Amino acid sequence: MSGEILVRLVNVTKYFRDTANMSPFRRLHNKEQRYVEVNNVTIHLYRGETLGITGLPGSGKSVIGKLISKVIEPSSGKVRNDSPTFLASHNHRFTGRHSLNQMIETILLSYNVPLTDFPDKIGQILSYAELQDKSKSPFDQLTVSEKSQLFIALTYFLKPEVVIYDELSRHLTPLFKEKFRTVIDLLMMENKAVVLIEDELKLIEEKANYMTWISHGQVRKSGKPEEVMPVYENYLSRYNESLRTKNGELFDLDYKMQRQAVGNEEAMRRVSRHSKSLLDKDVKKLLLTTLVVMTLCLIMFILVWQQVAYEPKTEMKDETAIVKKKEAFTDKYAFVVVEADNQPIIYQNRPVVKVPAGTLMEVTGFNDTDYRISYGDKAMTMKRSHMLYINPAALYDEHDFDELSDYMYSNYANFKDFFNSYLGKSHATINKELYPESSDRFRIKLTKNDIFLHFNDANKMTGISFPMLKADELKKKFNIKDRQWIVKIGDAYAVADFERKQWLYFKM
Repeated sequence: MSGEILVRLVNVTKYFRDTANMSPFRRLHNKEQRYVEVNNVTIHLYRGETLGITGLPGSGKSVIGKLISKVIEPSSGKVRNDSPTFLASHNHRFTGRHSLNQMIETILLSYNVPLTDFPDKIGQILSYAELQDKSKSPFDQLTVSEKSQLFIALTYFLKPEVVIYDELSRHLTPLFKEKFRTVIDLLMMENKAVVLIEDELKLIEEKANYMTWISHGQVRKSGKPEEVMPVYENYLSRYNESLRTKNGELFDLDYKMQRQAVGNEEAMRRVSRHSKSLLDKDVKKLLLTTLVVMTLCLIMFILVWQQVAYEPKTEMKDETAIVKKKEAFTDKYAFVVVEADNQPIIYQNRPVVKVPAGTLMEVTGFNDTDYRISYGDKAMTMKRSHMLYINPAALYDEHDFDELSDYMYSNYANFKDFFNSYLGKSHATINKELYPESSDRFRIKLTKNDIFLHFNDANKMTGISFPMLKADELKKKFNIKDRQWIVKIGDAYAVADFERKQWLYFKM
């Protein structure tokens, strides 16, 4: 074990609040509608260390695993973890909509495994997990035992810097438990950091070189396993005895009460101050409005009382001024592809949003300068410049991927079916399953890949852009003269942009 700290949890508190059927004002002030999962926890995880975390069910162990992996954020305190981390937990929901093969592909992609290595890696993972016959089965149809085996196999081949095993051993057969022990030993040999969240004390005693006992969301005791284990085992014995008594609920009452007594109230005081400032601001606005109205009424009363006639000033207008009428739109159903970044969408003469290159827009009409587009079920406009017009009724060249794949970015061409399967899916699904580098509204980049995914106004994925290869050869082969080439591929389209050396594949 080295002296390098990979993970720090410093005075971390995490609570969840029940705000159902509660007004926003009550949410700001109500401190009682919260349940504290962990309270003022400090944990350090070193490189090359196996940290065992144990405690009774509901003590907050799994929440600590989620905090370490940054699946959830603390309510107060600090979490520092900049290392690649894998959370192997049945409390961390993986999607069950896709096959096991597809799920593994998604995870490999998020860990920057070269796409050319996918077939070998997937085969190795399934073999080690003893799930070769389940490759096409939906993930949610696996048993808890099979999921545990898969998680362990993934960590064996991915070897992330930090691995968190959340109560897996109870679901394993004796033979696979030996495999599990082997994986932990391997990770230690490679100087990784392992967190064992376990009820099974024997495994912690064998593999952990440091141990933390969590009780009612708090660190009860930390130290070497030989120091903590006897104290915890004595506690377990007393706890089990208390269950057989009438006053069992009073056992460990002081720690139960301390769990909900959040030590760091500064966060709540900040919320209270914020709500007070909001209230003060509203009161000030009301007082100011009342004062203005009363002043105007007083002035009108004085004018009437003094019989002062008010004659409005007549504004002289230039009769020669020419009012330019808006040019009417010709109805037309088509699509346009945005060709440059930051193109504004206009509604009632004001820009409402700017969209990046590669965005597909639905056209409902046009005039000499603008396209009328459908955006959020409203008619808006965009300038015709920097737009590529796509006519669904036009007869574009038709080709298939076999003819074009040599001129496409290999990471896309080799796994086009995988990427294309996400067309039409929601932004939320993409973020959850593909772990992109960015989370922009209209365009996101996949991790360590030159592949961008594009979304429409309904937050559905409509296109995929990626680099073009051998552009001159492509032009020569298909006798392309223009700077852009629109081609139909099955029920979809592709645009080859020779200025940007980029492909855009999309469905309308």
